[in-house]
Amino acid sequence: MCEFNRRYLVALRTVLLMTLLLLAPLVRAGEDAKADYDAVLAAFKAKDHARTTELAEAFLAAHKDYQHAGAAAWMGGNSAFRAGLHARAEKLYRTLLADYPPSRDIEKGRDELVSLLSEMRKLPECIAQCEENLKAAPESPAAECWVLTVAECRFRLWEFESAEKALKAFIEAHPASPLLARARSLLDDINPPLKVGADGVVAGYDGKYRDDPRLAAALKALPGAVKAGCAMLEKMLGVKVAGKASAVFEFKDKADSRITDRATTRTIAMKYKPFTLMTFYTEHIVVSLPDFESRVAHELKHAAFRTLMGQAYLNLPEWVREGLAVYGAGQLEDRICHVVGNQVFGGQPSLAVLDGLEDADHDSTDYIEDALAFAWLEGRKAGAVKEYCRRLLAGEAHDKLFAALSGLEYAAAVEAAGTFARDEVTRRLGSAEAELISLQQAEDAAVSSGKADHWRKNTGLREYRAWLKANPAHPLAANCRYRLAKAVVLTGDYEQGRVLMAEVEADQLRTSLCDDAVYWLARSHELEGNAEAADKEYDRLLHDYSWSSAAQRLRDERARKPG
Repeated sequence: MCEFNRRYLVALRTVLLMTLLLLAPLVRAGEDAKADYDAVLAAFKAKDHARTTELAEAFLAAHKDYQHAGAAAWMGGNSAFRAGLHARAEKLYRTLLADYPPSRDIEKGRDELVSLLSEMRKLPECIAQCEENLKAAPESPAAECWVLTVAECRFRLWEFESAEKALKAFIEAHPASPLLARARSLLDDINPPLKVGADGVVAGYDGKYRDDPRLAAALKALPGAVKAGCAMLEKMLGVKVAGKASAVFEFKDKADSRITDRATTRTIAMKYKPFTLMTFYTEHIVVSLPDFESRVAHELKHAAFRTLMGQAYLNLPEWVREGLAVYGAGQLEDRICHVVGNQVFGGQPSLAVLDGLEDADHDSTDYIEDALAFAWLEGRKAGAVKEYCRRLLAGEAHDKLFAALSGLEYAAAVEAAGTFARDEVTRRLGSAEAELISLQQAEDAAVSSGKADHWRKNTGLREYRAWLKANPAHPLAANCRYRLAKAVVLTGDYEQGRVLMAEVEADQLRTSLCDDAVYWLARSHELEGNAEAADKEYDRLLHDYSWSSAAQRLRDERARKPG
């Protein structure tokens, strides 16, 4: 081999070696990117939403130019949304839209971002995103929804005239849309033809209680209930709400709807001005006037603060709004009994509802934790709740106030309030909860083994009575009384069983077992051979508790009977 060829081969080998050395980090980076992407995908498929969010964020920080980076951004945004990590979800969705427009997930990302912004009550941003989506993808299957969402956001911003115009245009342009009912419902809440009396009650109720003296008594008591509710809110929250609530009262039958609310509020427009429409479900009113009066105070708080704060009130976290309503209306102890009792009756852990003030799936079972947060705040500093409300109404931020008045950083304050809530409920339950659950389990085991009658006569009646005597005001007292009453009926003492069941039904503020109690009132007559009295109670169950699971069971039983 000549000297020239030898030198050429040496040089070529050197170049190849250097190239390989230079490419090695890139190869390793590609391998790392694929491994990290696979981890995101695996967490997403496993529905580990928090983990997917974390991995997607880290992936985009390290591998933003990877071929599947857009998919990672979408998986992260979708998972963060599902986990209630809204701010992080928004950032990930916006990264997808801005940096990865060719991604096949872009359409899903656009639509989900709209839903996210709507849920976050970032309504101007939601409108802007819908309009941007319509420009970018006018033929999208979601386009109709985006058009309607713009109108809906304007309604929620109380821009009622703009909303009305947009809703009418939508209905005219999309007469066959599956969203038509939603559009008409919103339009119906803009200047509805309501006749409102001097007492604020919407006229025209023509339901099943129109001639019932119990509803008439409640309507007569309403002005007094409003006055008492205002006094309670001023006492607890330090806010004078009398005459401050732009609100009207509506009475409506639940019928056989299984919705759990006893009352609801929503914003309507009257002469294009926002009003709170309080809807009270009549079935709950006629069986308990005290429960109705308690609900009036709760809903008045919402209506008054909504009037005083405007849109800022609706932007508050739900735990603040509901916590102040329950605390301010003096409902805390009743709600603890109701919620915890319902948990235990359903075989669920009593403390499972205490899952954090800022949990993503906030519902009415969380209200006890919400209210206990303000009890904790008051314990940190006497008068703190009143000061919180005064400064909140003056425009200060809820989180900064909660931190300042508690003397802790906001995150630490929220955590401490949650710990306090668990400790308070645990203290109220004490060892008696485990004792009652043990009794219930023993009875259930006796039923399964065919020895229920023997257990009830020789153990159950005595032990249930002893537990009630030792724990008359316990949060689970209604649960125990119901178990005792049922055992008394099933051992043949029908009259005494009905006395106890009537006590359970009367405890409307503190238990959800009232419908079950009526069922067993009827059943006791049936077992005693008094068909007429049984039918009377069964009919009452179907009439006054038509919404309940017990009523549904009865309807099903009757439907199965021949003839």
